[in-house]
Amino acid sequence: MVDNPTDPGFSPADLSDGRELGDWKTRYPDRRARCQIVIEAFVLGVLLIGIPVLILLVWIGAIRDWFAIEPDKYDTVATFAYAWLAGALGGAAFSAKWLVHTIAKRKWNIDRRFWRFFTPIVAGTVSFALIALATSGLFQVLDAERLRTGSAVVGVSFLLGYFSDNTIAKLAELAERLLGERPTDPDGHGPSG
Repeated sequence: MVDNPTDPGFSPADLSDGRELGDWKTRYPDRRARCQIVIEAFVLGVLLIGIPVLILLVWIGAIRDWFAIEPDKYDTVATFAYAWLAGALGGAAFSAKWLVHTIAKRKWNIDRRFWRFFTPIVAGTVSFALIALATSGLFQVLDAERLRTGSAVVGVSFLLGYFSDNTIAKLAELAERLLGERPTDPDGHGPSG
């Protein structure tokens, strides 16, 4: 195997991942690393398959029946279930994409596991909050009337979840503009306590 110290970039810039033709062996010879990669892939795969099943259960009304939710309240429950679930699905897709890229580019490390596992949860939460703000009329960037259908909420929430890192960064910029910059600790990291 040729060790390429330069980063050829993510595909589609370089579909070879910096490998020579026919070089198929793993770049992770340590069995423990391969096992941990498989665990991450399994968890993200379960999310990528399981979350659409949960969205389907909301859509067909199974959740309404299981929790005996009154029909007049179910539309609201369904909207926010769609928002969180589809946001989490977008976050899981983003995590899975980065898992694949980091493995191929020899940048995978176990320390990023929490990021890859929590991204779907954070993405679902961001989507939930932004859909709540949009449907309330407080957040005029999204048309509240168009968010009255499940498919619109699912589509928008998936995108909010997939791009939740970007969304959080832009919301932080907006908050700093409106509220002033956050104080930092003496090392220049995060809010001071």
